[in-house]
Amino acid sequence: MTTTPASFSRIVFGVVSSVNTWKNRKSYAESWWRPNVTRGYIFLGRAPTLRYHPWPSSSPPFRINAPIKSRIKNKYGAHVTCENSTNNHGDF
Repeated sequence: MTTTPASFSRIVFGVVSSVNTWKNRKSYAESWWRPNVTRGYIFLGRAPTLRYHPWPSSSPPFRINAPIKSRIKNKYGAHVTCENSTNNHGDF
């Protein structure tokens, strides 16, 4: 069995936020997000308002989920994590 050293390119991040709190959480996501290096999404319960358009490349891309409260199965967000892993990320 061959092993590949751990690197950020092997990790897919999934962050859940609401549009209402994104303005306060954006800086946290942007502190680790590196376009074309890190992979992942911000999961929002609805589309961002016009004040967030255009969506900055300094933030992870967003995906729209059903209302977040109805999607999370436990306090660790296992459902969201599984959903994120089913997206196309190359050699994930």
